[in-house]
Amino acid sequence: MTLLADAEPDDGLLDVAVLTPRTLRHWLALAWALVRGRRRVLRMQVYRGHEVSVISDRDQPRELDGDLIEPGATLRVTVQPAALLLCVPRPADDPDLSVDAAAAARRGAALVERTRHAR
Repeated sequence: MTLLADAEPDDGLLDVAVLTPRTLRHWLALAWALVRGRRRVLRMQVYRGHEVSVISDRDQPRELDGDLIEPGATLRVTVQPAALLLCVPRPADDPDLSVDAAAAARRGAALVERTRHAR
């Protein structure tokens, strides 16, 4: 089931869905719309941005990448473009992913060297 169909992992934006069902009927309607793949869902607002702040009137349980962190009343999340370096095998049968693979390999090797010298 796709919750945020337009979300892209590499567009530099955070996609946030705010779900506000109040009754069992709301929950059922929301679940049914999501199962059916609807882009517009009642009781769900979607926001996009480079930074998201969530503020509560009391401490709430929080997670960071699936790990529990200290409860708090605020949470601020920002995007750091190009902060994650992924290494994947070069697919022989998909030229779209291997365009300029040699240059990408050189950039990766340079990053590794800079990291070694920074220590």
